[in-house]
Amino acid sequence: MRHGEIDPRKIKEDDYITEFAAKQFRIDPATYSLALLNAKNGSDFDSNEPDGDQVIFAGIPNETIEEMQVWD
Repeated sequence: MRHGEIDPRKIKEDDYITEFAAKQFRIDPATYSLALLNAKNGSDFDSNEPDGDQVIFAGIPNETIEEMQVWD
């Protein structure tokens, strides 16, 4: 998890979030699944109606997801 300050005006730009995560936090978006949360209350971040510029980036490596989904 990481706390970030994004530019709400750019949120709809293609690849803004993935590029932000890669540059700010050195997170490879090709190997991680990311979710954005509203930093004020922990709710899902709504890119259609951003509530400020403070967000929480929550992520997990895709490899971990695949390992957890293996059924014996």
